[in-house]
Amino acid sequence: MKKDRGWLLCACLLPLIGTASVAAAAEPALCAALRGVSEAHGRVGQVLETMDLTAADDATWNLRIPNVDLDGDDVGDSILLYRGASPSRVPSDPMRARLTLSATGQSYTAEYPHIAFRRFRSQIFLVGLTYAEQGGSTRLDVQRVDRHGLSPACSVTVSSP
Repeated sequence: MKKDRGWLLCACLLPLIGTASVAAAAEPALCAALRGVSEAHGRVGQVLETMDLTAADDATWNLRIPNVDLDGDDVGDSILLYRGASPSRVPSDPMRARLTLSATGQSYTAEYPHIAFRRFRSQIFLVGLTYAEQGGSTRLDVQRVDRHGLSPACSVTVSSP
C-alpha cells in the first residue's frame, strides 16, 4: 500500500516538474547574456547585433527598419520608430515603436524613454531602456519580435560600476 502511494505522488508531481523546467527554458538566451555582461563593458552594444535604420516616409514615424519579414508571407512587415531629438537619458518625449504584420494587418506598439531593435542569434528583439533618475541603474525591457507580434521576454536591471 505504501508503495502505491509513492508512485501516485510521483505521477502527480512529474507533470509539475516538467512544467517548471519548460517555463524556465522559455526565457531566451539573450536574457542570460544581458545579465552576464556588465554595463561598463557595453552591455547592449557587445551582446546584440544592430539593425539597419532608414528614414521613414511618414509624418509621425521618422525611422523604419527595412527588409524584415516576420510572419513568413514573403511580404515585408512594417517596423517604424519615432525618436525625438533629445539626447537626454530621460527625454521629454518617449520613443515609440510600431510593428505591423503584413499577413494579418495586426499592429503592436511599445513606448520607452529609449528603444532599440536588435538581433541576437537571428531573432529580432525590441529593447526598451529606462535609466534611473537617481543612482546608476538601467532597466532593459526585452520583447521578442516575431510572427506573433511583440511579446515580453524578460526585464534586466543593471547597475553602473
